[in-house]
Amino acid sequence: MTSTSPTTATRAPASAMRGFDAEFRDLDHYIRVITDRIWEGGRIDDIRLYYSDPCIVDTPAGVSTTVQSVIDGTRATLAMFPDRRLLAEDIIQSGDDTGGFLSSHRIISTMTHRGDGVFGEASGRRVHARTIADCVCKNNRIVHEWLVRDQGAI
Repeated sequence: MTSTSPTTATRAPASAMRGFDAEFRDLDHYIRVITDRIWEGGRIDDIRLYYSDPCIVDTPAGVSTTVQSVIDGTRATLAMFPDRRLLAEDIIQSGDDTGGFLSSHRIISTMTHRGDGVFGEASGRRVHARTIADCVCKNNRIVHEWLVRDQGAI
């Protein structure tokens, strides 16, 4: 595995990203760019470009298997936390274009609870929560994601 923290960054050569759009230098870049587009840029429909269908997503709450459930979950989260920001702390990567790539993305989210939903009525409370998203990526798509968020912080 290669750590991609700023002081120890080791980038895989671009040729190792066969099957991915040419704009992506390596897996770290791919994960950061698509996360930014979807969450910070509000391009939720881009999930269809970057997640396979089916896509297995494992969370403590259960397992989903469709890209539509990823979109619905994203919209529901943004309805409760419209100012949510995903700040990447680090991305660890391994793999190759033959077997697929594996990323482990450590995130801090800052957000304000402004909408009713699974966390109850909107409280206006400012929240900082940690998340880890482990993804299997093949051919420019996330095909399997394990997602754990610090629900207790929310």
